[in-house]
Amino acid sequence: MAILTIFRGLPGAGKTQRAKYLVDKTGAMLVEPDALLIVNGAYVYTPERYEAARYRCIDIIVSAVYADAMSPCRLHPDFVYADVLPRRYDVLEVIRVLPGEYRVDVIDCIITREQSSLLNRHNVRAEDIDRMAREWEEWI
Repeated sequence: MAILTIFRGLPGAGKTQRAKYLVDKTGAMLVEPDALLIVNGAYVYTPERYEAARYRCIDIIVSAVYADAMSPCRLHPDFVYADVLPRRYDVLEVIRVLPGEYRVDVIDCIITREQSSLLNRHNVRAEDIDRMAREWEEWI
């Protein structure tokens, strides 16, 4: 059975570091919006650019899963997805594009707003961190 592992948490929580470690161990495909927000070597975050990057990541997953849909011996790739995803709905948006042959593991990387403000490497604005923290819903 193929696996989708989702690391979620506020900026600076270590999602990418943990995701890369798992990718190195398993050979899964890493998908993360942060990688699409780099312009000329600099991380450029705006809520609009982030939303576009998130939907592009979902497109990447769909393309990888269904690229060889006509092959009778197609194997589904494993994915590691790292993103904030504060609401349950955000997580479900990623999961819903997969066929039923996937096991989904959601791993919360929990830190406080204050820790996020200090640790985030992408200079995400304090008001965006506050919004993400207010929107946070526990994954069940």
